[in-house]
Amino acid sequence: MRSGVLRDMRRTTIALASLAVVLAVPTGAVAAERFAVPSGGDPSFSSACAASAPCTLQAALLGATAGDVVTAAPGTYEPAQFVLDGVTLQGTPGAPPPLIAGNDVDHGSSADAALRVMGGTVRRVAVSVDQQAAGSFDQVTGIALSGASSLAEQVRVTASRSGGGLATGVSLSGGALLRDSVVNATQASGGGFVASVAGAETVGVVGGDFSLVGVTVVSDGDGVTATPCFEPGADATTAALVNSIARGGLDTGEVDLRAAAPAPCSTIPGDPDETGTIAPSASSFRADRTTGPVSTGGGNQSADPLLDGTLGQLAGSPTIDAGVTDARQGSLDVDGGPRIASPGPPST
Repeated sequence: MRSGVLRDMRRTTIALASLAVVLAVPTGAVAAERFAVPSGGDPSFSSACAASAPCTLQAALLGATAGDVVTAAPGTYEPAQFVLDGVTLQGTPGAPPPLIAGNDVDHGSSADAALRVMGGTVRRVAVSVDQQAAGSFDQVTGIALSGASSLAEQVRVTASRSGGGLATGVSLSGGALLRDSVVNATQASGGGFVASVAGAETVGVVGGDFSLVGVTVVSDGDGVTATPCFEPGADATTAALVNSIARGGLDTGEVDLRAAAPAPCSTIPGDPDETGTIAPSASSFRADRTTGPVSTGGGNQSADPLLDGTLGQLAGSPTIDAGVTDARQGSLDVDGGPRIASPGPPST
């Protein structure tokens, strides 16, 4: 049993980086692996981006087609607004994860997140964003996942708010899955809204359901929310939590799980407050720090987890090996190590 890493109950801190380039998907394309480096890479998207002649991250993604894998070397990548459509973005196996970082970023909605995944996979990547704008409706999001074929795993996301407005680590919709990850949201002062994980109805996606499996969520504001705050015309979502940990802030109005819209959302003219549903199973949250329709059965835990500075579980934490077997769970923890867990009952 490995302490300090996430197993059946993982901690996901979601820091979102800025990506918004739509990738073309030509018919009959042959899958390939493309390589990116944080500096000195070839800027031409028509290049092969081979391991011996890597490209910039933007070029590697722009030239990728459905099924391709883009492997990013360790280092810091400044945001360039990319969209993954059927492409896998991953860190180099066995190396520190690449960091996609964005400060003073101001996006209008979660659809314009630093990294947007539409039917693709993000793996072994770290994302960090900071909302520094002062406006009440300014928003920054780390990673946005749309659709049932969108997956983020073994990611560490950090979203912070040093100005006003909103900061969200990860936004999910349309059946997207986040697993084996850590998401953290922080704020320097009051007057805004931060959430580690949020559901949001994005354009072109039917339904807003999403799942967290083996994720650790820690936030100075809300932990997990199933309401589309500041998403005009969006619908509320249904969120499933399995083997996950959710902890929100301790100030008045801040919760671990939010299924009812927070107060700031009511300030948007013509955008009614929405109420979603959150269904945790074998997950850790505080039952007295929830709002809206949140189930409290299914083996949910009230004991506080023991976490280290990276939000990994310390030896002796009551959340270690305390989950259930679920078909959606991964085989590796957030750090890429073997996921060692005692067999548990199947989830329902």
